[in-house]
Amino acid sequence: MWIALTVTFFLLLIVIALSRLEQARFQKDLRAEVVDQLSQVRSRLESEVNANLYLTRGLVSLVKAYPHFTEAEFKIVGEELLRGRTSVRNIGLSPDNVLNHIFPVEGNEMAIGLVYRDNPDQWPPVERAMLSRKTVISGPLKLIEGDLAFISLTPIWIDIPGSQEQNYWGVASLVINAETLFNNAGIANDEKRNIELAIRGADGSGAEGAVFFGKTSLFEQQPITMAVILPVGSWQLGAIPKGGWAQSSKHFDWLWFGGITVSVVAGLLVWLWITVQNRQKQILTEAKQAAEKANRAKSEFLSRMSHELRTPLNAILGFGQLLDLGMDASRSTEKQYAMHIMNSGQHLLSLINEVLDLTRIEAGKFEMKLQQVSVPDALDECLVLTQPLANAHGIAVSIDCCGDSKLFAWADRKCLKQIVLNLLSNAIKYNRKDGCVTVVCRKTGGEKIRLSVTDTGTGIPQEKWEQIFQPFSRLGAENSQIEGTGIGLAITKSLVESMNGSIGFKSAIGVGSEFWIELPQAPEHIDQPCIPEEKQITCSTRMTTTKTKILYIEDNPFNQQLMKEFMSLMFPDMQLFTETTAELGLATADKELPQLILMDINLPGMSGIEALCIIRKHDILAKTPVIALSAAAMIEDIEEGMDAGFDAYITKPFDIQDIKQTIEKALEQ
Repeated sequence: MWIALTVTFFLLLIVIALSRLEQARFQKDLRAEVVDQLSQVRSRLESEVNANLYLTRGLVSLVKAYPHFTEAEFKIVGEELLRGRTSVRNIGLSPDNVLNHIFPVEGNEMAIGLVYRDNPDQWPPVERAMLSRKTVISGPLKLIEGDLAFISLTPIWIDIPGSQEQNYWGVASLVINAETLFNNAGIANDEKRNIELAIRGADGSGAEGAVFFGKTSLFEQQPITMAVILPVGSWQLGAIPKGGWAQSSKHFDWLWFGGITVSVVAGLLVWLWITVQNRQKQILTEAKQAAEKANRAKSEFLSRMSHELRTPLNAILGFGQLLDLGMDASRSTEKQYAMHIMNSGQHLLSLINEVLDLTRIEAGKFEMKLQQVSVPDALDECLVLTQPLANAHGIAVSIDCCGDSKLFAWADRKCLKQIVLNLLSNAIKYNRKDGCVTVVCRKTGGEKIRLSVTDTGTGIPQEKWEQIFQPFSRLGAENSQIEGTGIGLAITKSLVESMNGSIGFKSAIGVGSEFWIELPQAPEHIDQPCIPEEKQITCSTRMTTTKTKILYIEDNPFNQQLMKEFMSLMFPDMQLFTETTAELGLATADKELPQLILMDINLPGMSGIEALCIIRKHDILAKTPVIALSAAAMIEDIEEGMDAGFDAYITKPFDIQDIKQTIEKALEQ
């Protein structure tokens, strides 16, 4: 949840930053627009004022040229000067500061004869013009006629002949109607503008003067200001946007609304995404836990199944071997019966082992040692092992390595042999009578070794191809007399893929099938494999002392009886003690002090591992060899037993020769 809130918070910060940038841009554009419009107003106002001021130069020129002009001459000049000047109310000449000449007279009768010195409102600018000898613009003033106007007063000085001095003649006045001036300058009608305007600087006093146009409060709102330069002094224009500066961009509200919406939606989406991810993670965790639980249950079931099946198999195969050893050649029928018993037991044992192998491979617990393996040598070994089966079925087996005896694959030697044996045995068992099996081994272009096994059997129907590598699928052969478990190809596929290889097949009805595997190619140099010697079951000829004692702790009476028969046949001079529980076994061991202890692990009451811990702490028995003889054949069981301190670990059903050699080795130590 906090991640979603963090995302929303940072997005809101971005929205705030963007909003501020947008507002700053808007204010900048707004200020630029105000400056632009105010510049236009100033330009028009200055143009209008200056154009009118030029008229006074005409009056000054008239007076200087004709100091004693007549009223008619003044009227002619006035008409010429005011033609088209709508903002000029009148022009006048005031000799000795008395307004005696005015044009037009109509509408300005009340101003004739005005004595400036006697008018407190108009005398100060006249006096200022006299002293500065420059044109002074006064106003706006309220005229005698009642209108507001600006008065331009230009002092007239006449040169004295023969002297550098001048005499003051009077002033030339120009009355500009304020309203008309503002209209002509385009500032009176504010509906056409996007700015609010005000002007201050009455009598040309600039920023210090009074406001004579617009609102006085405008100059308190941080306006854009510009100066209108007058002959003497200036006016100050001030402008702000309509509505003031405290306004937002038209995009501001949408930016805020959209930004907040996006931020909230993004936060919700992140929250939903996290929720979904957490839910998926929870589902995966639950699925993983369920799979692990199911895997543990399967492993526990297989372990128990293996244990429960191996225990009676130990007696079946053990007594079968003893029967075979105890019969001479004259009893061929009985020996054949014993062989049938052992073959059936071995078939059941191979089924158990294959199921356990498949489980270990699927769980990733199947130990492999990848190394350089000579494929032709492995094929020769497998051919020797499968030749009896081929002879029994009348099948001819041939191997073709394309004339290359140096074909090496990167594989586990034991696993490769198991793969080849599975493929060869299937090709032999599912072949037609007097058929043939061809094994071809060659290099491929992709640094691979390809091994194919081709038979001349009946072929596999296409609708059953998808079931080929499924465990326990025999494609209908389960109803035939052909022996098999349906696990071999599933194990083969898993082993090949575990060695970074691939497997495939092709089949045609009535022609036969070809199964192939490809494994990574290895360098040619490889150590020669050691071929294990064939085990020969013989009775012990080594003389042992009659004082040798062996203790066997086993709760199954058949296995106890099997061990007694085995010891009487293989080690007749040794003394065997048997007990059904670990507690009784420890008591016998403490009393008899045996030279070797054989111990089952799954015992009633105290387990074999717990009993081993007590033995290892015994003053006398601590170094006595203890061999585990158990039906618990899972890799984890064997590792647990060896880690606990057993000297050897033999799984049931045991091979007579294996246990004989293990006992002899333990006693020699």
